Amino acid sequence: MTVLGEDFGLVDNTASIQVGDTACAASVWVSFTALKCVTPPGYSTAEEPGHTVFAWNEVSEVARLNHSFSYDAPIITGVSAATGPVTGSVVRLFGKNFGTYQQDVSAVADVS
Repeated sequence: MTVLGEDFGLVDNTASIQVGDTACAASVWVSFTALKCVTPPGYSTAEEPGHTVFAWNEVSEVARLNHSFSYDAPIITGVSAATGPVTGSVVRLFGKNFGTYQQDVSAVADVS
């Protein structure tokens, strides 16, 4: 991600970028008006669709842009079984953007 603004310094200094509560994996000063970072793993929700991006120097926050970065929504590309018993069964979902760690999830099948 490239963060654009101004007054990031005239020379390369120690800059860091944070997305929401998580620091970028790597942050680099590019110029007086630009910083770059490798975004951290994360997710967005319907309740909080955009994360605030913060820019920091060695001492304190120097800039922020509220609700300016969102992660891609999950996408289901397939299921492990097209049919199953009416009492229920385990169905494996395939896709991308499900998150970065194992967690309990639920899904609802459209029965219409």
